[in-house]
Amino acid sequence: METSTAPETSESQDGSLGPSPSLENPSITTEEKKICCPCENDSVNDIREEILEKLKKIEDLEKKVREVQEEKKKYILLLNFLLLMMLRQPYWN
Repeated sequence: METSTAPETSESQDGSLGPSPSLENPSITTEEKKICCPCENDSVNDIREEILEKLKKIEDLEKKVREVQEEKKKYILLLNFLLLMMLRQPYWN
């Protein structure tokens, strides 16, 4: 009969086998792990309002970009037209 000298393992949340946290350091438990959040003290509504404000700013910027692109297209068409007209003129005039 063989005896195993490997430490006890527990299956973690991701399914991998690893040493049990209680065997490595009994003072650390999975409940003590805390995810830090920079907006920890803000309420959910405040965060939602900030997100909506930022989305509104993004939409406004996208609208301005589209307007500028339309103006750019107009100028390019005008320049192309003028260039074409210049090329059609006889050289001796």
